[in-house]
Amino acid sequence: IGAAAVTSGTSLDLSSRTDSLLLPKGTTAQQPVGVEGMVRYNNDLHSIEIYEGTTPAWFTLTTSATAGSTMYLGADATHTSPSRSDDVTTGLFSDAAQTVSVATNGTERLHIGSGGAVTVGNAAAQAGAILDLLAGTGTAYSSLILPKDSSANRPTTGVAGMLRYNTTTNMFEGYNGSDWVSMADGACTGPDAFSFTNQTDVAVSTEITSDTQTLTGFGCTAAAQCSGCTILKNGVLQGTSANFVTGDTIAIRLTSSTNYGTEVTASVLVGQRSSGTWSVTTVADACSAVTPPAVGTECSDGTVYAGTSPDGNVRMYTTHCDYGMTWDGSTCGGTRIYGRWSAGASIQTFISNGNTGKNNSAALYALNGNADSPYQSATY
Repeated sequence: IGAAAVTSGTSLDLSSRTDSLLLPKGTTAQQPVGVEGMVRYNNDLHSIEIYEGTTPAWFTLTTSATAGSTMYLGADATHTSPSRSDDVTTGLFSDAAQTVSVATNGTERLHIGSGGAVTVGNAAAQAGAILDLLAGTGTAYSSLILPKDSSANRPTTGVAGMLRYNTTTNMFEGYNGSDWVSMADGACTGPDAFSFTNQTDVAVSTEITSDTQTLTGFGCTAAAQCSGCTILKNGVLQGTSANFVTGDTIAIRLTSSTNYGTEVTASVLVGQRSSGTWSVTTVADACSAVTPPAVGTECSDGTVYAGTSPDGNVRMYTTHCDYGMTWDGSTCGGTRIYGRWSAGASIQTFISNGNTGKNNSAALYALNGNADSPYQSATY
């Protein structure tokens, strides 16, 4: 039209005109039965729309004559743009200045206001809220799941205001700027100071239970976490964690070292109160254990346990080798020396009690009175 010749490949050439082309126009209700390739202007949407076939049917190209781009957001929840290819009711739209919304199935699901406040739902966020879960109602949607993990997997660097669920203590907790604090019944600081009495000379590889302490001085539920131990609450074993209220009793339990003369430590944190370090140390060697060792066990001083005295009351010890010989770990070497009690003379020891050999030997060793004193056999 107006051109001297039709441009090759076109059926209608308006290229010589400088005004405009006026398209058919009407409301959404007046959309004709679609045929692929149809173009029209939608008076309701104030936008050019095209028909792309049954999917996505009528597709809006623009929604505003005043915005600064050639592709604009949809006008409402049932006419989104951009939208899903087969569903114009699922996508983005803006029905008020300086707002953006997300719709699914023709319903507004997420609203971002002009100030940046976000609402999950179809309304602006309430005053003072940066996030408003307005749509969180009913049995299907009335909760919020926070991040959750163990105490060991807390954020490396805490930031004041952080919230999470602790799967170790089974408590909600928040970071107050310096510490992670349980949110059970508020920020529970825990009981008055308490501690456990250290234990020594315990058997190796044995379960050892601390003394019992009563927790007092707090009016909340305090989460307890044991480090290197398990917890007994009111006399009942709980595992490594438990919850306490004032008046409950607490004790902790650990397994002693497999080695002699070795310390093992543990502590428990109740709320924000620590018991401090509780230590359990095994006996110096097998011979000093409460339960006697097996006959033949070598003691730390080189002697050998030989069982108990006939009356069963006193432990007896001997040596690997006779007097004058040395033990190399497997055999005796050197020359045996026959120890003497005296120089062939009788002396009065004044030892006439019923003490067992160990005590009498000590008494003989202490005697003085002839050339062989102290007696070599008693000394050995």
